[in-house]
Amino acid sequence: MPQISIVIPVYNVEAYISACITDILNQTFSDFELILVNDGSTDSSGSICDEFARIDNRIRVIHKKNGGASDARNCGIDVAKGDWIMFFDSDDCFEPNIVQTLYETAQRENADMAVCSIDLFNEDYLEEKYIPDHFAVTPGIFSGSEILSTGRIPTIYVTPWCKIFKKALFDNLRYTVGRICEDEAIIHRILHRCKKIVVTSDILYHYRQLQNSVSHTVSPKRLDALYAFYDRFFFYKENNIQNSSIVLNSYFWNLDNYYLRVEKNTESAPRLRECLKNTRKLIPHYLKQKDISIKDRILKLLFCISPTIYKLITKR
Repeated sequence: MPQISIVIPVYNVEAYISACITDILNQTFSDFELILVNDGSTDSSGSICDEFARIDNRIRVIHKKNGGASDARNCGIDVAKGDWIMFFDSDDCFEPNIVQTLYETAQRENADMAVCSIDLFNEDYLEEKYIPDHFAVTPGIFSGSEILSTGRIPTIYVTPWCKIFKKALFDNLRYTVGRICEDEAIIHRILHRCKKIVVTSDILYHYRQLQNSVSHTVSPKRLDALYAFYDRFFFYKENNIQNSSIVLNSYFWNLDNYYLRVEKNTESAPRLRECLKNTRKLIPHYLKQKDISIKDRILKLLFCISPTIYKLITKR
């Protein structure tokens, strides 16, 4: 049985997938299985995966109907044989020691999760690497409770890649299918199960920024970020985690940014209805906060009554 299962969702990445797989096969740690989940690709990505599987018996390829990255990750989790699991994006690049470093670090510290630092690069220009502030790491050893109790989960913890997990963390827990920001919607539950997390400042993961990616477009699916904060707030309340008010404020702070930007999109209606319903459930908790101004209380109540009138008054 392999020590580690590496899961990579694959969808229409024929320009990048060969380099990605090669980076994995050239790792200094070799006791792993590589699960390539071809998520209904319409280009040659699936056949490229099959070709690699023919030359390396550590590779398993799963061909499935398109269901999105979360569905593909869930598929990989379901069949993973290792006690540890890692996720990589199919268009990114990695240092040859990322698997060994994270695995040995987690083993040495008896941790449930190990996290490394990352940098970003634009398209194919690997030499122009940079680290944005929201991906900065604080090296050290932490508990999941420590991270959750701040009320703000750093982005470096949210992403499924650049880390290794004990597979047991995913027992009876899967990514929400059909949504983006699925990592935001699950990370609080994963962290809640982590007694120890070790973070290294070593830059081992190189994230490729594609300008046409979902995270760079304004679409109705962006409302899924609000769903994640909604779920997180009630998870905090149910588990008596400190600073649930910070999570709540994050929801309302992002409300304008996501809701009003997509409200005219004809595809938005179902998600807009869900968002408004969730906002009305959250408003009583929001109004209980002592440091909310009267003006803000009135505006948020007005939003719950009529987003259209709210937009006219605030000139958003």
